[in-house]
Amino acid sequence: MSKMQFPEKFIAMPHIFYMAVTNFELNYRDDWHNSRYNDLIYLISGNMTVILPGISELEYPVKAGEVLLMKKDIRHKDIFNLSKGLKALVISYLWDGDDDFLPSVPPVHKIKLAKLPEIQSIREYIRENCLYQDSKCRDYTLVQHSRLHSVLIQIYDFINNKHSEPPPELLTYKPEKLLKAAEYYINCNYASVNLNKTEVANALSVSISTLTRAFERCSGYSFVEYLTFVRLNKAKQLLISGKYRVSEVAQLCGFADAGYFSRIFKKTFGTPPAKYQ
Repeated sequence: MSKMQFPEKFIAMPHIFYMAVTNFELNYRDDWHNSRYNDLIYLISGNMTVILPGISELEYPVKAGEVLLMKKDIRHKDIFNLSKGLKALVISYLWDGDDDFLPSVPPVHKIKLAKLPEIQSIREYIRENCLYQDSKCRDYTLVQHSRLHSVLIQIYDFINNKHSEPPPELLTYKPEKLLKAAEYYINCNYASVNLNKTEVANALSVSISTLTRAFERCSGYSFVEYLTFVRLNKAKQLLISGKYRVSEVAQLCGFADAGYFSRIFKKTFGTPPAKYQ
């Protein structure tokens, strides 16, 4: 029995906006799109690959029997072949526990249900009954919300259970592709004071040593050097805009110490940030 302590917000049940066994539409394959809701996609047959913009060479392949969890407002594209019988249970929902449910990165999570036998019956109940959903039937809707709630709670426990085996690296990268993905992630998250190599490695589902080797082999700079380079150039842009004070620019670009920011800025560009405005 897991001793996981669940956040208090998990008490609330999720609200389902869409639930059906469906074939994916062709426009999902051809166009970038995003959802206003979180999506839980259980692939019943066939296979697909989810691609995120900016790191389009890095793919999230999903096959029958696997679940994909995607946070709302994540722009993506689905690659699949309809002739191979793609069919999936799609549940779009919102939940008070969303912020605590899954790590903020990566925005896409893949789970093999074979590793979660305790939720097989719940999954099958949802799959078999969602075709008969009557939105006007309050009791039925309540049951479905309750079933999804149970699934989410157990997935959370599985992901966060300290006694479970650590997940393998989800993706296999060539060093060049991994470097590109790391650079993209840094450019999206440089403002976080706590951004470090561990977070980036976790976000890309690789080990720290694998990420370190990608920088060593494919670039002339280290992880820290690249992160600092990005932060300083973003800071330069903000200073030129004239909208922020030096201390505000430092904070907006991920520097916890404004004094350190000023020193490294002058060392890099030859001019103190205060005179760069």
